[in-house]
Amino acid sequence: MRAHQQIHLAVGAAGQDLLLLGWRTKAAQGFDAHGKIAEFYAEGDIFVNLSDTGSIDKAILEAMASGLLVLTSNEAFKPILSGKYLTENDPEQIAEKIIALSKSEKDENLREYVAKNHSLENLIKKIIKELNE
Repeated sequence: MRAHQQIHLAVGAAGQDLLLLGWRTKAAQGFDAHGKIAEFYAEGDIFVNLSDTGSIDKAILEAMASGLLVLTSNEAFKPILSGKYLTENDPEQIAEKIIALSKSEKDENLREYVAKNHSLENLIKKIIKELNE
């Protein structure tokens, strides 16, 4: 049985509806992101990003700022997120983590982290500091 089938069965058995968000699922549906990012994130329960770029991915930060729970395999988030939000690119582990997150409450700490560390105001301060050095 494939991981997505396991997720569907486990979540369905728990009597829950769960919307997993990721850019590819929306792109496949013809989603036009221009000006609709907030709407996109408001639809979801969990944002799943299995990109291994090794750099901070803006899509994950946007999801966190929107109050979504996130699951990522991106190593750049290891110092930022707790293990609950991190996964390897292993279908069984991904399925287990999604099921566990589907039973979790929203985590305001995710939103607060983005507001504190990645706001436009802080970015401007960093740029000015760099330019003055």
